Formats: sequence, C-alpha cells, structure tokens
Amino acid sequence: NIWLSSFNGMIYKFNLKTKKFEVLDDKLFGNDHNYLFNCLYRDTNLNAIWISTQRSGLFKYDLKTHKLGKYIIKAPGANILNSENILSIVRDPNTDVLYLGTDQHGLLVWDPYLYKFDFIDPIRSSSSQLGFRLPRKLEKDNFGNVWIGSVNTGLWRYNRKNDKLDVFTTTSHPHLLKSNSSIQLLHQNDTLWVGHNGSGITKLLLPNLKKLDQFRVKGKEKELDNINVIWNLLKDSKGRLWIGTRSSGTFIKEGSKLT
Repeated sequence: NIWLSSFNGMIYKFNLKTKKFEVLDDKLFGNDHNYLFNCLYRDTNLNAIWISTQRSGLFKYDLKTHKLGKYIIKAPGANILNSENILSIVRDPNTDVLYLGTDQHGLLVWDPYLYKFDFIDPIRSSSSQLGFRLPRKLEKDNFGNVWIGSVNTGLWRYNRKNDKLDVFTTTSHPHLLKSNSSIQLLHQNDTLWVGHNGSGITKLLLPNLKKLDQFRVKGKEKELDNINVIWNLLKDSKGRLWIGTRSSGTFIKEGSKLT
C-alpha cells in the first residue's frame, strides 16, 4: 500500500494490487476534527503510521489493531508538540528514536523508552546562528547522522552519539552545494541526494561529502524557478531516481539519462 496525506484533513491508502483508494475513517480523530496533516511516516518496527499535523500534535496509527493514539509531549511549562508545525519525520531503526523537524523549535528528538524529547538547539553549531528554517526533510544515514534539509539556511547534519551539529552552506562549502535551500533529501547506501529550491539536484557521497553530480531537470538555473524546485525524491526497485517538481511534473533519472 501507498499512504497519502492531504492538507485538507484526509488520509488515503492506495492498494497497488487492486488500484483502488481507501479513505482512513476520520472518526478516528474525533467528530468534526479540523486537523491539517503535513506528512506520514511508515514505522516498520512498530507496524504503524506516524501522522504529523500542523500545530495539533502527533498521531500513531496501528496497522494491526487499527487504533489511533495521540502523542502530546510536554516540556516544562509548555505543550511543545501541540503547538508545533511538524514538517518531517524520520526514525532510527537501531535505537527507535524518532526525529521531528518543526518550524518553531527546529529538531526534536523523541526517545520512546525515556518518554521524553530533546530540543536540538542550532546554536550548538559553531558555523551558523541561523538555525534550521523550515526543516522540510529529514534523512537518517548509515553512519549515525541525521541530515536536515532547510529552506534557505543550508544543509545540516546532526550526530546524536557525540551531540554534534554541523551546517554546510554555499559560503562555508562553495564546492559542495549550488544553493542554501535543501528542501528535499534522499539517502541510499552511501549516497545523499539533495533537492534544491530552484537549482536542481546535488548528489553527494557519504560520509566524506564528496560531490558526485549536480544537475537541473529542465531549463536554465534560476533560484526559485518553479521548474527546478524539487518537491520529492524517490528511488525505485530498479534503481531509477524519480523526481517530483513543483510545476513541471515528474522526471526519471536512469544513469545519465533524464526523461
């Protein structure tokens, strides 16, 4: 199945075998709910779907029992998640730790065993005081890092083991990135694909961050050019890279061929 969320408060399941859509019963969220959903994350270990909202908390839908639970994580004197706009989610399969990208407090780390979260302050980085502005995408690599894509403050890397936060920008690493907007990320093996906001795509080799490729899907390079605003990246079972753009459809990159 493929799960889809919509900003108007609907969640859909598309069955690849039957080619049919099903709508998740909105009564699970309560009568006359007005939740706005941002993203979904499939948790294979828990056999569940994490559902993030715009300023209404975090939900977990159990695929076996079909029950829905709401997570409200409280900080001293405040209900952080209930007022947060959770833009992205990724989970560490080795530790079960959940990382949440929010537009108010940057990166939140949720430990399900300690039942608490840690706020990762961007000031921990000596390279930038800007913080992660609108962390649109999070990706966990095979080297203990979480990569954070921002709207215009560069590409960020967080290592929880040593509690280290680094930022890579066009100023600090001009050879690496074409833009400080890294709004989409895709990790596979030792490769990180970075989708920019108008400057196409950069392919990086991990863990030493060597640039392997940089290309645009169509037209001339122009910041905020809708043609090259990358909104989604996906690798299929044949190794092809699917590229979703803001206003010029979907492209497929197979080797050096782009269609």
